[in-house]
Amino acid sequence: VLYLCCCFKTFSSIFTVFAEVKTVTGNRGGDAVLPCNTEAHEDSRATVFWRYKTNIIVHSVNDGVENLSQQDSRFKNRTRMFPNEFRQGKFSLELSRLQDNDTGSYTCYIPSKSFQEHIELNVT
Repeated sequence: VLYLCCCFKTFSSIFTVFAEVKTVTGNRGGDAVLPCNTEAHEDSRATVFWRYKTNIIVHSVNDGVENLSQQDSRFKNRTRMFPNEFRQGKFSLELSRLQDNDTGSYTCYIPSKSFQEHIELNVT
């Protein structure tokens, strides 16, 4: 089990998160679901940011609406989330047509809950 310590500054607050890093393995050319689960959400208008190696934009949802305008080109047309599961606190990301360079660390961040999930994806 790998543990990661991160310190983030958001607006006027600073918080430190110690999180267990989960590992997902997927096959080249296949699909992988990167889990991101928290307690139930009050409504489906969640804001969720998925990042690769902390700063590359993989997928963003703002107030329940997908915003892919700044998505990194390597992830275009290869990601999707499941908005019908947001109320259950499930913010997983599906990454399709896996490539070798998809291997690495991903972070799911939900600002309203100061919550993060760290996922290590291995493509074989």
